Amino acid sequence: MVPLPTQTAYCPSCGGNVPVMTILWRGTETPRCGNCGLVLATQHDESQDAGHQMTCVVFAEDSPGVRRVIATVLEGTKITLQAIPCENGMEFIAKMTELLKEKKHVDLAILDVQMPILSGIQAALAMREIEKKFVSAKPTPILFFTSKMIDPKFKSILDQCRPSAYLNKGTEASPRELGRRIYSVVRRLVSDMSLQEELNR
Repeated sequence: MVPLPTQTAYCPSCGGNVPVMTILWRGTETPRCGNCGLVLATQHDESQDAGHQMTCVVFAEDSPGVRRVIATVLEGTKITLQAIPCENGMEFIAKMTELLKEKKHVDLAILDVQMPILSGIQAALAMREIEKKFVSAKPTPILFFTSKMIDPKFKSILDQCRPSAYLNKGTEASPRELGRRIYSVVRRLVSDMSLQEELNR
């Protein structure tokens, strides 16, 4: 990665202006957030992603209001055909295990970091261990929700759980703003998955 110290851009994942890093891949420079690594919009046309639709997304969020926002964004914008809500990490693990046993593919997992019973991080690590027991299962991409900015400790968690990304839901975001950012981050995460997998090998 090459830092561009004088260049900044808006990152929907971090929720603000961030330093830009570039990655040279297959002869093309890709601008990314210097904090979380998400592909940035400076050279990314989201309209190119409009044709891609996921089949199933499972998400865990303890706030009923945020659960409604996530479901509305995922199904209302046709990002996925099915959005399965869970109220906590334990319910999420039970649902993911059930789907893996039934050999049903899950395109994306969305996990709130702070939840009762089982946190999003604990649920993610448990899911990775469960996936290992299913030979045919590929690691499900994870999008973490947190109210905190990314730091070195959380970056190491993203690395342990890859492929993964995060979204800083903030403390003052309106449902509309949060929905817009979820849409943007999920679209970029999905379109960028093959690049991330190759870079992480």
